[in-house]
Formats: sequence, C-alpha cells, structure tokens
Amino acid sequence: MEEFKYLKLPVVNFIFEELLKNKLINCIALL
Repeated sequence: MEEFKYLKLPVVNFIFEELLKNKLINCIALL
C-alpha cells in the first residue's frame, strides 16, 4: 500500500500540471 502512495503522487502531480497548463492556455486564448 505504501508503494502505491508513492506511485500515485507523480501521477496526481502530472494531472494537476496538465490541468493548470490547459487553464493557462484557455486564459491566453480568451485574451
């Protein structure tokens, strides 16, 4: 179970970064 926690963290960070990038791209596109 501990290994899964460490495996999951980079995935969550990656998804979060992708969502942030998409939001930034959308904001720039709206300007």
